[in-house]
Amino acid sequence: MPRAVVTGASGFLGHHIVQSLLRRGWSVTAIVRQGSYVAALRRWGVTLAGADFAHSRSVSVAMPQMPDVVIHAAAEPPSSPLSPEVLENRNVAATRSVLAAAQIADAGRIVHVSDSCVYNWYGVGEVCEMTPRLPDAPTGYIRSKLRCEEHARRTMTRGMDVVIVQPNPMFGPFQTHGLAYQAFASALGQKVTPISNAGTCLAHPQAVADAIVTAAESGAAGQSYLLGGEPIDFRTFAGLIAQATGGIAARGAGWPYLREASDAVRILASRVSKAPFCASVVWREWLERAPG
Repeated sequence: MPRAVVTGASGFLGHHIVQSLLRRGWSVTAIVRQGSYVAALRRWGVTLAGADFAHSRSVSVAMPQMPDVVIHAAAEPPSSPLSPEVLENRNVAATRSVLAAAQIADAGRIVHVSDSCVYNWYGVGEVCEMTPRLPDAPTGYIRSKLRCEEHARRTMTRGMDVVIVQPNPMFGPFQTHGLAYQAFASALGQKVTPISNAGTCLAHPQAVADAIVTAAESGAAGQSYLLGGEPIDFRTFAGLIAQATGGIAARGAGWPYLREASDAVRILASRVSKAPFCASVVWREWLERAPG
């Protein structure tokens, strides 16, 4: 049975990565921070190891010897209350610790989970793995992802088998943060919630997790993989959520609004918890299929 080590396994995407690995017959060790939510991981039979990601020795002690793959998904999210500088330094320190520990443990492969935000989206209709990186990162989170990728590439030059994956924003089960989630979570207790004009590409987290495991199993060493989603603007997204949950999408003063947002979020949360896990389904189809 192949052996995987996953950091960030207690988080939103990490839960889906672990489930995908288990479905494919992997044994999984999760390296988690103290205080992480691990009840689901225990139920699934995952081996747990605690570590302080700020210290490479702590991660090395937690890392089992000679795993087939180390999937590094641990990171402070862009919604973190940490200051930009602290967030950036914490993510970079964690990545350096995991990369060093994986080398010492003689891991067969490292899959580094980055983010599509590293690319220069401004003025570009579409992006791919050849799109230039963002020259002047506007946030600590983006700066951290750019710096973490640099460290991952340096590890490649030392003879390690490294694959980089760059997911788009996601929306789906286990989510507690993110652009799409915040648009509705912030609406709790409010009767009218403004929804931004902007847009993004939303991916279903399970589809992203399956792609990450595929990269672990058969991705080309040294390659980066942009894990895209479905292009959608937030007005359309709000309308779909409103339709699916019984809310009302209305336009006012140049802004789209979601009325009865608190009820919509509560119903949506219920649907998220009951959503079927289907690897081939994108988030729009998942929302339509989820039981009420």
